[in-house]
Amino acid sequence: MTSVIAIYNRALASIGTRSTVASLTETSTEAKQCNLIYEATRDELLSMAFWNFARNTDTAALVKSAPGTPTNTRTPNAVWSSIYPAPPWLFEYAYPADCIQVRFLRPQPTSGYIGPIPIFSTGLSSYAAPNLGEDTPAIPFIVAIDQDSSGNDINVVLTNQYQALLVYTRRVVDPNVFSSQFVQA
Repeated sequence: MTSVIAIYNRALASIGTRSTVASLTETSTEAKQCNLIYEATRDELLSMAFWNFARNTDTAALVKSAPGTPTNTRTPNAVWSSIYPAPPWLFEYAYPADCIQVRFLRPQPTSGYIGPIPIFSTGLSSYAAPNLGEDTPAIPFIVAIDQDSSGNDINVVLTNQYQALLVYTRRVVDPNVFSSQFVQA
């Protein structure tokens, strides 16, 4: 098991100190400094590589859509308004609260079947595995800023992908989930 204290003490040992930290709440200079930089350093390291332990896939939450799309049946007009995604994008999705970095977008699966491919024929004349977009080109997107209904700044994901799946690096705070390479970093 890895703990935050163990990570602190490994870091202290790597810089050559003889001191150790016994508790997150102790008042030693070492503990104060580790507490000061730990969360920011963890999040920075999470953003530096696509760590497998931090990969998350989730359905993107739609915030806005352009007129003429399946989710906005208004007739398109020539005048853009801030109630629509920024041009030239058709869809605006919420940036997940636990997201460190968006890796890529995928389309929704096109088949209702989710499960293993049968080894033996069951007499079905055709079998369709779900298309998860493995053979599709990269879906263009950008991360931008917009405002929520209260006027607060929020991060959003802009794309032309309808019903997008977001694949992103999630903020992981449980050190027991960290890979050994991440702990070493």
